[in-house]
Amino acid sequence: MEAVGIQNAKHLSLKRLSVVAGKDDVDGELLAALNILANIAPPLLSVAACLHFNEVEFDLEPDDIDEILRDDSVPHPITGEIIREASKYTEFYYAVSEGISDN
Repeated sequence: MEAVGIQNAKHLSLKRLSVVAGKDDVDGELLAALNILANIAPPLLSVAACLHFNEVEFDLEPDDIDEILRDDSVPHPITGEIIREASKYTEFYYAVSEGISDN
């Protein structure tokens, strides 16, 4: 992973992962592979997301991610106000799961 610049990466975007996989773009094959890596036991990758809203970035909890995927809304992390069309303000990415290392 060090050779492709993701050794200490917190956010592994789909674009970055497509480059690592030697692909020009994200395709079904890459998404299927990522799905496997995120769903095996123990998972190697975890799905994560951050909300970019009003020029502030908030890391989202798994329940918040599920809510965005389910109905495209999420409560604002500070005010609790419901943010509609939350996917417009959300960056989804992968992260190496806790406890996984290349040592």
